[in-house]
Amino acid sequence: MVQFREIQKVLKSSELINRKWAKEMHIASVHHGISGHYREALWMELFRGIVPRKYALAQGVILIDSYGSCSKEVDLAIYDEQYIPYVFRHNSICYIPIEAVAAAIQCKSTQLNVGKLKKWVASIQGLKTNRSGIARFESKYFSGYDNYIQTGTRPLIILACNRIYRSDKSMNTKLNSLEGLFDIILYQKSGEALSIQAHIQNKNRILGEWGKSLNCKDPVENASKEKGDQNSEKRKKIIRIDKEDVERYLSSCADKKKSWEELQDILLKHAVLEQGYYKIKLTLSDLELNRREHSWLSLNLQINQLLMLRNNPMLFPHYAYAQKFREIAEGPHMKNGAPESKEQIRAYANILHNYSYLNKKLAIETRNAFCHSRDAARDLWLSFLRNIIPMKFSIDKNVIIMDSKGKQSEEMDLVVYDEQYIPYVFQYHSVKYVPIEAVSVVVKLHHQDGGQSRATEDWDHWFDSINLNPCPYGIARFATNYKTGIANPTQLATRPIRVFISTANIEDRQPLEDKISGIFDFLLYLKPGAERFELNVPKELDHLEQWAQELNRVDARKIWSSEINKDGPRTLAGLRIDDNPLLTLNFQLNQLLMLINNPMLFPHYAYAKLFQDIEREESE
Repeated sequence: MVQFREIQKVLKSSELINRKWAKEMHIASVHHGISGHYREALWMELFRGIVPRKYALAQGVILIDSYGSCSKEVDLAIYDEQYIPYVFRHNSICYIPIEAVAAAIQCKSTQLNVGKLKKWVASIQGLKTNRSGIARFESKYFSGYDNYIQTGTRPLIILACNRIYRSDKSMNTKLNSLEGLFDIILYQKSGEALSIQAHIQNKNRILGEWGKSLNCKDPVENASKEKGDQNSEKRKKIIRIDKEDVERYLSSCADKKKSWEELQDILLKHAVLEQGYYKIKLTLSDLELNRREHSWLSLNLQINQLLMLRNNPMLFPHYAYAQKFREIAEGPHMKNGAPESKEQIRAYANILHNYSYLNKKLAIETRNAFCHSRDAARDLWLSFLRNIIPMKFSIDKNVIIMDSKGKQSEEMDLVVYDEQYIPYVFQYHSVKYVPIEAVSVVVKLHHQDGGQSRATEDWDHWFDSINLNPCPYGIARFATNYKTGIANPTQLATRPIRVFISTANIEDRQPLEDKISGIFDFLLYLKPGAERFELNVPKELDHLEQWAQELNRVDARKIWSSEINKDGPRTLAGLRIDDNPLLTLNFQLNQLLMLINNPMLFPHYAYAKLFQDIEREESE
């Protein structure tokens, strides 16, 4: 036991945390003056302590789908904002696309109205994910229709209840009345000490069946393609390990006998060997600790295993959501031949209204900010971009971009870059030097001064300064082997998406636009007579394959899934929302970011050589 002495502290800590939160929940329930918002905040803090940081948590949200449906208010949502590009907002209300949501949690004090809970659950179960997202992967540009293992995700449905049960009999009676509604029910159990306990519906279900339940909720929309694979349906609910992989693993172990026994005791527990494969038969019960006071640690392991079965969310279906917003903006509002409900219309109409209001607000504040300082204008647009761009990307102002050849850009107003994979940003005092391999978007701010736009700026020089040389010499491990960047068929060298934002009115625009239309991908201008921006996308009618080729410098046609264009070639014009430039920019910019997806493998040796050359010059 000596060797476990330190690890025992983890168990003790879990026990103390459980008791502490159970007490606070109890106090929040018996004091009626304490609001439900406070109880939700307690549960959110508790879940934040066990859910991976790739997930965000939000209170009081509404879930929506691209078919026009919306849920009732969700007390707590656990969702992925690393890959999903945005959470729509209207004032203080958040609307989260169902594709992003990993768990929906209903927080209750002591009173459980089964009828209302059924309606709440039904409003979430009625939402439907969409498979039409498009993104770049290591070997190909894919559509969600190519992914048979994840055809339609659903969130975990969790009830977090402050009700205290003093006997197993009274608890089981209530749980039976909620049978089939929730995946997990959290409640409080009295005993020697008050503690939070979990009841997991289907905890004896094998993980493969859980995987199918969480990832294949919606019917297979391309069933004809999958009929050719007779094992497709079986493989969706079976997790298996090739016998050869097991033997290969054991051959690498120093003590093969001990490793085999350990493997049988953990991963291959209950497993069955059939036709050269071990079928994994593990359940959530196998993650349960024996003692009741350690229930929170058990739940930690169980929830996170379910989240790993889901892993990354579905590719975000920009075109499906854009189509729905266009329908709501244009009217009449029909769904399956019948008028849509006011609640369905209101959710989308609120988002449209919010973007229109935000446009006017940004127009006024940008112009006013420039009167004080360029830095204030940078802060405004940094805040806007932070609200629409996935959290896997960082956004900074006052940035200089560099490459491994020693070339550097002018100072950029705003830069969107990936520091999840790129290991570092070089810094000198307050100035950041970001490697070009990490950069996804650059933003140029332009101001109208005293009625004369600054057309004297040297745009050719600015463009030349960001025309840097990404290096494809990075080395990394992938799922099946080690690769270098030069072997990447979908991405040889990226170039950043270029955005231009100007306060110059349209009368001043044409001479300026003639100079820069070949430089920038997105151009935002103030519309004359109205304090708002309008959007011009010079290559809006280019096919996505052309964009992929330009952004990643590969011939995308050879590695473009046929599922992407099954309804015709995709262009950015298909993401335009008439009379709503900022929402259009949101959809179009994020679709291009999905074509870049992860950045280039970072070329450590190329940058090391650069710094070595500089050292050599300094010493001579």
